[in-house]
Amino acid sequence: MKGQSQLVTAVLLTGILIVLVSAAYFWGVPLIEKQKDTVTMNNMERLMKDMDEKIERVAASGGRERIENVDVPGELRLADNGYNDEVSVSFKTTGQIIATGSDIYLSGDNRTVVPITSNAGALKAFSEAIDGGFSVELTLAYRETVAGSVGNLINLKTSGRDVVGQGTHDITIVHEGVDTIKGGGSDGRDLNVVNIVLRFE
Repeated sequence: MKGQSQLVTAVLLTGILIVLVSAAYFWGVPLIEKQKDTVTMNNMERLMKDMDEKIERVAASGGRERIENVDVPGELRLADNGYNDEVSVSFKTTGQIIATGSDIYLSGDNRTVVPITSNAGALKAFSEAIDGGFSVELTLAYRETVAGSVGNLINLKTSGRDVVGQGTHDITIVHEGVDTIKGGGSDGRDLNVVNIVLRFE
């Protein structure tokens, strides 16, 4: 009789242990995935803000800056659209970490012309549901800054690859001169176009 009760106790304890481990796995894995997604989002937001800061510093002072060992979780791209350039990083997450279907500004706003006292860069995030997960894209674009009768605009250009995929990369930011376009700015202002070259390595 004593042997049977020990066997029943062992079976019950094993069953309880299996239920507890299964419950921890069932609730723990999604929390771990969400935490990983949040860390990725925070890292990419920090990268884009760091890139913006370095681009604006190079635009103002000349020279060059470098960001090394960037861990890109998806794709880093420069869209050279004339003077409406954008640099973006896109990646996938398993869970929803930001609202979907609309632009969320992390810095700046949707104005295309701002006073010289404002930051020229505007960073926005966009997310949508895809294939059982979510795609997230962070996009950095530059707006015309105005002071009196003169406007200034950072023009991003590429040197070499305009897109790099998942992996570790370096980004070089180089000042490449200023072009003045008479009457090319908002409200007929003269526009100083500061050419900034981004090189993805």
